[in-house]
Amino acid sequence: MIAIEQEMMEMQNMLFGSAKKVREYFESNPDNTYGVDKKDIPLMQVAIAYHEYEEERKGKVDREQIGKLCEEYGYTGDFERVVQISTILKDADALDRERFGTRGKLNEEYLRTNSAKSRQMILFAQKVNGIYAQKMLDKNYKAEVGDKVNVFEAVRKLQKMRKSNGFREKTLSVDEMLELFAEARNEYTRAPNDVEKKKNVIRATSEMQITSTEIQKAEQMVGIHNREEKVIPK
Repeated sequence: MIAIEQEMMEMQNMLFGSAKKVREYFESNPDNTYGVDKKDIPLMQVAIAYHEYEEERKGKVDREQIGKLCEEYGYTGDFERVVQISTILKDADALDRERFGTRGKLNEEYLRTNSAKSRQMILFAQKVNGIYAQKMLDKNYKAEVGDKVNVFEAVRKLQKMRKSNGFREKTLSVDEMLELFAEARNEYTRAPNDVEKKKNVIRATSEMQITSTEIQKAEQMVGIHNREEKVIPK
């Protein structure tokens, strides 16, 4: 019982600690480059705190808890707006589990929004985390790794390097992160316009160990209906 209470206390401290830091930062930087105004801070605090909150029913938005957080942080604006933003952030955090590099870390059934549940968004999350791992390997472990690792191997390779190295990694700058998202977006928001590009998408899903059913969904996403065009790597 004591251990459970301690764990709950640690989670509570984390929840309120992150939200507190947000207020401290933006109150100290009113002319920030993010365009965040003082009136936006309570909404951000609610969304951040809810993103740390463990829902009683996984994947089911706890509107009552969001209401309590609104009271806690003094948010008096549009309730549906804060629910929407909190839900999107919660799903974004879940999609980020693709960085763990192994199947099963992300349970798609627990995603809340239709956008997050779409196959295109899940592939996009995989791509983002793969590119991120590539850039982190290049920035921190280039001597050991050498040339860039394949995007589908990068996540697992980065995990391995982190286990064998105890030093503090150099992080990516804001500009580097924006470039990362632009690179991933260009890959997955533009429909392939020839057979070879379509084949590459299917090949990518196979390398990520996605099931045949999911591969068929990916085929539909990129418009492959002719079975003769299908390519499954050996």
